[in-house]
Amino acid sequence: FFSSGRKYFNVYRKYLETQGYQVENAYDGEEGFKKIKEFAPHLILLDVVMPKKDGITLLKEIKKDSKTASIPIIMLTVLKTSETISEAIASGITHYLVKTDYSLEELGSKVEELLKQSYK
Repeated sequence: FFSSGRKYFNVYRKYLETQGYQVENAYDGEEGFKKIKEFAPHLILLDVVMPKKDGITLLKEIKKDSKTASIPIIMLTVLKTSETISEAIASGITHYLVKTDYSLEELGSKVEELLKQSYK
């Protein structure tokens, strides 16, 4: 499991670790891509707004790389413009979740559901 984005992703990290998941974090898009290639996560939580490389750009790089293209990605962000959502969907996002619309428990359920689907 991997999350990339601002430091508040530590809240998600701590919660998911209490649920038994191993989590790696990166605080910008460049570090994120390096860690994704290094750790080969089963699932990625990705923010749109990140320093050095935004989430949409990182998403496109992940999907272009044959080693990372099949990893499910949840875009977890505060942005809910139709343009951003449309671009994320067109770029291959698995789910687009607006942070303010989901509790930690709901996010945990979505993570569990995706991992079960991916690794049946």
